[in-house]
Amino acid sequence: MIGMRKSYKSAKHVILIFFTILTLMIPTKYSLADNESTIGFIIEANQMEGTPLGMLLAVGDTADEKARSMLELKFADSSVNGLKIKKLVKTQNGIVTTKITSNEMVHFQTLTLKVSNAEFKDIYVPELGKIGFHDIKLLAHNVETNAANLPQFVLEFETGDTLELQPKNEQELQTIKNTLENLFPPS
Repeated sequence: MIGMRKSYKSAKHVILIFFTILTLMIPTKYSLADNESTIGFIIEANQMEGTPLGMLLAVGDTADEKARSMLELKFADSSVNGLKIKKLVKTQNGIVTTKITSNEMVHFQTLTLKVSNAEFKDIYVPELGKIGFHDIKLLAHNVETNAANLPQFVLEFETGDTLELQPKNEQELQTIKNTLENLFPPS
């Protein structure tokens, strides 16, 4: 009985991830396949806590810039409250946004983010070995996780949005990295 529950739960997660990826690929009436380009992901949360695994300056390619300076953030056992993920796509008719939200607590076993901008209201230490953020907003260009739980997510499409965050330069990203390392030195 336990094996059946576990495989049912795994199958449920695989189906959920499949449909999420499928819906992100569905074109809207305002997008044209020959000229759209992904700007990035705006990731927002009311609160995020996790065990930091590393912070470093990195270089990566974006849709409109090669070798863009980014800040790579790695976390283990992260929990996120009030998660909003927006995929921004530039089309000839303006920006089209695919928005995923969840009002439930979201958990990531591991989470790696490459961001070109990061804003947060405050940083805190919820318990030894963890770091927390209130009102965090990231302009991410690469998001990786090996396991995630996205309960009761809502998917919406919007048009006519504007780019909420502009990429920061390497010096500004280094300042953010220094701020985080002063609170929680790298191991």
